[in-house]
Amino acid sequence: MSRAHPDFAFTPALPALQGRMGSRTSRTRLDPAEDRRGAPTDRETKPSREHDVVHQATASEAGWRHAQLKSGQASFLWGLDAKTRAYANCDSDLQCISVGELDGDDRVAHVRMNDATQRRLKTLGRVRPANEADDLAPASGLQLPQHRAQAGRAIVITVEAYERNCTQHIMPRFSEAEIQRAMQPLRLETKQARCEQARLRDASPQRP
Repeated sequence: MSRAHPDFAFTPALPALQGRMGSRTSRTRLDPAEDRRGAPTDRETKPSREHDVVHQATASEAGWRHAQLKSGQASFLWGLDAKTRAYANCDSDLQCISVGELDGDDRVAHVRMNDATQRRLKTLGRVRPANEADDLAPASGLQLPQHRAQAGRAIVITVEAYERNCTQHIMPRFSEAEIQRAMQPLRLETKQARCEQARLRDASPQRP
């Protein structure tokens, strides 16, 4: 966990609850540290960089949280620098719920999953205003080549804190592409075995 994450996630009521649950002692060592480690390092981002799914949460003006599944090709969430992430919000998103909520409240939470390696990374950040985002990363530059939907607006996020979660309860799941890669050696082995079987059959004496 980055030391900055409790600054955002731990509300005033949490220390008392953690004390009752017996977990407060392990958390207090993070409180006085000067280096808050707000930006994820390569160690945190590399395992999930190849995955194509991000769970995003925003908040409405009424205070309701809106969870949305953002997906695309692998690495559709671009890293502009150590503290900046960006993706293209597509014109096909006609409900505009997330974009509308971010115009009113710039806070956003992401959970990046790498099911195959049972790793996940949570990030908390703030979205740049639309005019700043277009200057930093035009939506057209974030467009994925194989994505049919047209990029509408660049969503540029300044990461404020992150947390790596325990992998204990992450169920391993694999994409079709990952399964195909894993099966390739077996297909090659099967092909070689069939060729060898055919060679031995052709070389064996024919019975009258």
